[in-house]
Amino acid sequence: MHLVMDVRRKKSRCQWQRRGWILQEIIDTHNHLWQYEDNDFFSWIQEGMDVLRQDFSINQLEQTLQANGVAGSLLVHAVARLDESKVLLALAEKHNMVRGVVGWCDIVAGAETVKAQIQELRACGNKLKGIRYLSQGLPPEHLLSDSFVEGVREVGRAGLVYELLVTTEQLDAAAELVKQAEETNFILEHIAKPPIKAREIHPWAEKINGLAASPRVACKISGMVTEADWQQWKPADFVPYLDTVYEAFGQERLIFGSDWPMLLVATDYGGVKGIITAWVATHKEIDSDKIFAGNARRIYHLD
Repeated sequence: MHLVMDVRRKKSRCQWQRRGWILQEIIDTHNHLWQYEDNDFFSWIQEGMDVLRQDFSINQLEQTLQANGVAGSLLVHAVARLDESKVLLALAEKHNMVRGVVGWCDIVAGAETVKAQIQELRACGNKLKGIRYLSQGLPPEHLLSDSFVEGVREVGRAGLVYELLVTTEQLDAAAELVKQAEETNFILEHIAKPPIKAREIHPWAEKINGLAASPRVACKISGMVTEADWQQWKPADFVPYLDTVYEAFGQERLIFGSDWPMLLVATDYGGVKGIITAWVATHKEIDSDKIFAGNARRIYHLD
């Protein structure tokens, strides 16, 4: 019994074939790296999250992904600093595993600032694929300020996706932002952080459907275990939420993300991957390659 590698690279896709079975490439679209500092930039690391009060390096990420059969990564900024995004882009140039970077820009400052900052980031490497702003926790109306909308439009004009880090209370404003920024394609992160621990699905489900009404919005299946009971979650806890985003977005607009190392507060990498793998297996009509790699390649324009 032997493995034959198809070395033909098409859109950075490789497949391993074994007696007719094909194991598709997996791309993880949501990983963080950081050098931990005890300051305001890491104030989001709260009580009970001590496992995150340490450095997380590119070497640790590579080892984790390789151990779990994952071939590619998208790095996402962790703090609101342009220099951190520049570091991530420099790392991406040196590590083939990194397929792209979602960087930070000061979106609220408006189009001219965003345009200049994107140019700065692109000077650091060729793998900038998206931009996000840390909107979680801010008043929903900030998403609809004139300068914010113009900043998001500039992201689209630059050929990048805009990633929405929002919660249930912000989804209505996010849907309106999508309408006003017609130039831009969006990815919703962490399925908008529904109250999984409380097992509440409404009004989150209705608001998700409102956002998904635009074909320019995709959804990243990520960040769920951190919204569950960290010590006592079960795979079944996530099924209603996964079924909801599947019904809303369809299999063409769902992408896999682990949210490593944030996931470590609740499980290990295999735990998160296992949740999504088991759920996909219950939907025989789903093409798993789309969820785990194909949609990411298309939406992020990965080489």
